[in-house]
Amino acid sequence: MTYSDDVHQDYLKIKQEVEHHLFTFLLLPSLDFEACVKETLKRQMGRVYLEDMSAEKEELKIRARFKLYTGLNCKIVLTSETPTLVVSRIIEILGK
Repeated sequence: MTYSDDVHQDYLKIKQEVEHHLFTFLLLPSLDFEACVKETLKRQMGRVYLEDMSAEKEELKIRARFKLYTGLNCKIVLTSETPTLVVSRIIEILGK
């Protein structure tokens, strides 16, 4: 969802389909910019496959993408709660 709009001739169409799909959710730890960056960075740096990644580079990516992600036209679910509560919230939204 963060590619340049001209990456492929059908990209915008596909992006819009995904963005507006019933099962598309944006999962974020917080809508507060700094809190989201801090928590996302903590989670990302804890991933084994990113252990060689520079925290500074990863933070820059997170900061650059925050506005793109929060600007998407899809349902947002905050993940600062327990996984059980996050899943319950998604089920609740799908039931509407």
